Amino acid sequence: MPEPQLDRLLRFTRTIAAEEAGREAALAARGRPMGPLRALMAIGAAGMDVGALRDHLTLDSGLMSRQLRQLEEDGLITVTPDPEDARRRRAACTPAGLAEIAACQQLTRDRAAELHDLLDGDETLLAAMDRVATLLAAHRMRLRLIDPDSAEAAACLRAYYTELSGRFGLPFTPGTDPDPGALRPPRGAFLMAEHGEDRLGCVSLRGDGLGRAEIKCLWVSPDHRGVGLGRRLMAAAETEARRLGLTRLRLDTSRHLPEALTLYRRAGWQEIPRYNDNPFAHHWFEKQL
Repeated sequence: MPEPQLDRLLRFTRTIAAEEAGREAALAARGRPMGPLRALMAIGAAGMDVGALRDHLTLDSGLMSRQLRQLEEDGLITVTPDPEDARRRRAACTPAGLAEIAACQQLTRDRAAELHDLLDGDETLLAAMDRVATLLAAHRMRLRLIDPDSAEAAACLRAYYTELSGRFGLPFTPGTDPDPGALRPPRGAFLMAEHGEDRLGCVSLRGDGLGRAEIKCLWVSPDHRGVGLGRRLMAAAETEARRLGLTRLRLDTSRHLPEALTLYRRAGWQEIPRYNDNPFAHHWFEKQL
């Protein structure tokens, strides 16, 4: 990299680091260490599995336990056995915890408003910031398997179904899956892409138990499109399918989703005759693994 370009990047990263330090200083003024505060924000209104929270924050078990214990002692969260699996624990916010999150979010919004005023609302600068944020989020994206019945999966699917309703011009209502086990190992999987607290996208494998699966619910957040996340999610789904021992994948899509059609064709999927009765589908694809 040419030295002048490197200097510009270093100046940019130093500026961003200084801005982040200012945000953290504002939050720290509430009298709470940043570690437990980050954990509280990650738990959020939906709650979170302790193991998933530890992975999300990239903390070791000891530090995670200390932070959760402090939040419990402060009356901000409860940690209880998961009702579906007593070997796992789930953290949930108390009303006091939710109030603390709201106060922290307001501080963050106030600081963002100050920055907006500093930029004088320049739309060109804001668009450039959007682009940088999208690229950096994609670069630091983390993919992980989640439970298809989790709050995280539900949030992704709500966004996906809302977008489909807008694209199709009528409400998209998928109904209840009669076989939810098809989306869990060893038959299938549900993958979510995330960066920090942001959900960037998702994709699922719905397996039939006979070495085959259907790709379902490929979705990328509108704020993070244009940087190859859809391609990376599809590649991750194929990798997971191979790990599960699947040998054939299928999917369907709508004529209202031309970018999806382009993605599948470029990724080596072969168009095949209709194989289901999905009223929203106009194209059907298959790929041998």
